[in-house]
Order: sequence, then structure tokens, then C-alpha cells
Amino acid sequence: MPNTGETESLEHLRTRIHEFLAGLQDATFRAVGVVSHGSPIKEMLLHLTGGTVNLKGHVYDTGNPAPTAGIWHVRRTNPDDADGPLVWQAKLIFKPGQVL
Repeated sequence: MPNTGETESLEHLRTRIHEFLAGLQDATFRAVGVVSHGSPIKEMLLHLTGGTVNLKGHVYDTGNPAPTAGIWHVRRTNPDDADGPLVWQAKLIFKPGQVL
């Protein structure tokens, strides 16, 4: 998206993120790396986990859910048993200056 000096609305951001993630659902990738800013990261975390990710302990500069250069690891897993549904789990795994 070209920088026009205008602020993107939260609704437009959500639509873009949801479309991006929907495209990944049908892809054959085993792993995907995403580099982004705070608002898109927050929207991805909330969307993938169905709002279950706890971001209360992760509020950094200007309310971002990741510190500068921070890394979230998000994966689909089956926490209960091999026959249950896969769910998304998210964990902040790197903050500059410390390994978590």
C-alpha cells in the first residue's frame, strides 16, 4: 500500500489481514515468516487465536503487542489429543536483549 500520508482505518487493516491469512490457509507452505508493525501483528494474533491470545503482558511502545524487533511464534497445534481440532497458539519468543 503506497504511503499517501493518510491513516489506514482499523476496518481496512482487518480486511487486509483477514484476506492475507485466508490466502495462507489454502497454501502448501510449511512455515511462513511475517515482518510487520504493531497494529497488523496485533490483528493477526487476535484473528488466528480467535481472540484468546493474552496480550495484557505485552504492551510496548504506543500500545504495540511486540517490542521493536520482537518475534512472536504462532503455530497450529492439537493441545488435547491427536483426534481433536487444531488450534492456533501464540507466544512471544524474542525481545531484544533477552531470550524468552
